[in-house]
Amino acid sequence: MMSYPKHRSFPCLGNDTDDLCHLFEWIAWKTWWDLGDSQRLKINISEESITDMLLLEMLRRTNRITSKKFTKNEENKSGADWLWWFISGNRGFPILIQAKRLYPCGRYTALKYKKGSKHDQTNTLLRTARNDGFLPLFCFYNYWSSKKPPQNPNYGCALASARLVKEHLYSFGPKKNSIASIKPLSVPWSNLVCSNDHPGMEFPEAVRNRVMYIPGIWEHDVPEICALPLEVQKLIGKAPKEDDQKHFEVTKSFGDQSRVPEYQASIAGMNVVSDQPIERNS
Repeated sequence: MMSYPKHRSFPCLGNDTDDLCHLFEWIAWKTWWDLGDSQRLKINISEESITDMLLLEMLRRTNRITSKKFTKNEENKSGADWLWWFISGNRGFPILIQAKRLYPCGRYTALKYKKGSKHDQTNTLLRTARNDGFLPLFCFYNYWSSKKPPQNPNYGCALASARLVKEHLYSFGPKKNSIASIKPLSVPWSNLVCSNDHPGMEFPEAVRNRVMYIPGIWEHDVPEICALPLEVQKLIGKAPKEDDQKHFEVTKSFGDQSRVPEYQASIAGMNVVSDQPIERNS
């Protein structure tokens, strides 16, 4: 018998943040049990497959999330898998994410750091985020059967500061990529949307404040809320009309943050989470 948690429904009717909270929690639990069953049944699941199924479930269950998958030619150019935007109106907060899964040995075997290497994936992730004004995070897909640390399905999807993970591996060595070492650096990803600690605050600003509770995140390293780039506007059906395109080009020339992203060809895709329902093309 499959070990999924009891099914929850997520109606696509309102804009209550509780909908997103339940969804992010449910996805974390599903990821946890999927990885647990994959261990038991000896079926290896890649990070890319987990991410694809995770997004499919989210898109099925809410109209407040939309996604676009890019042609991923050279992922190592950005060191990232996905760019997430948490938006309200025409403003948003961007997070650049690299996904890593926990393996049955209890380690993130693909999580490595090579000192002094410009091509190291973690260094590349940090450099891309710094250049483009994003917050760089790892998203860990987890299941562990041991009692230390105690099992916690909320950590099926967990977030950690890419900078802190780099410093951890730099200080203690590449073998310190076990769940026992990494879990204290991370928090459940549902923390981004579940807390009511900022009532009355706009959605992206609340998310921005919540990321500061992730260990190792410094406020001065967290990007400010910014205007949505054209690619995001297109994805949510709010791209400038032809008459407004000239204005867009002028503002872009002055260096505002509505520029067309150059990283598009080097990541898997972009996801948008909104405080309001999003009209999809299909």
